Amino acid sequence: MIHSRPSPSAPWTSTTLQPNAPDSKDPHFADAVWRVSWSLAGNILAVSCGDGKVSLWKEAVGSGWECVSDFSS
Repeated sequence: MIHSRPSPSAPWTSTTLQPNAPDSKDPHFADAVWRVSWSLAGNILAVSCGDGKVSLWKEAVGSGWECVSDFSS
């Protein structure tokens, strides 16, 4: 889940990362999330899971977050 706010006085909002297909009934990661890390620019989030997969996420214009790449070891 990504927590953000557009300004210091604005309320916090939460957005769930959904790695599965939009029609999936389980919007969660298949295994435990071990680590997350932001890119230096702060616009890409890397997520590594217990199943050996890493996914890269980027904020989509007006539609939350989208997985732009995923791979496994």
